[in-house]
Amino acid sequence: MLGGRRFRQSAVALCDARARQVQGAPVFNYLFRWRTRLFEDRPGAFHPACLPFVFDNTELCSQATGGGRRARRLAARMSHAWAEFARTGRPSHDDLPDWPAYTLEERPLMLFDDECRVARQLDARLLSVLPDD
Repeated sequence: MLGGRRFRQSAVALCDARARQVQGAPVFNYLFRWRTRLFEDRPGAFHPACLPFVFDNTELCSQATGGGRRARRLAARMSHAWAEFARTGRPSHDDLPDWPAYTLEERPLMLFDDECRVARQLDARLLSVLPDD
């Protein structure tokens, strides 16, 4: 929980600052929620559990991801989003829900899990229940 506050609070502050820039490029926020089925469903989505997915290396990191079709499916979606972002400046693609740019009003973020979806104002709710460091 403490790590969640530290990482999410920093992510929100950075996204907020970038969204305030008048001439800034669009900002896209995400939260990796996928849980490996290894280790009796622990430790959950640990830092930096998303990296094998971003680089489509879940089989090479099967000691952390468990490998298999479930991990490969999410890795394909995430790596495609990062490639699209590098190519076009927008991470959206046909195998993800529309990923809107971050705004101060809605604060949308993509939730990466077995079923990916966009949530709005989720960080505000998460940070309100996490204890202060």
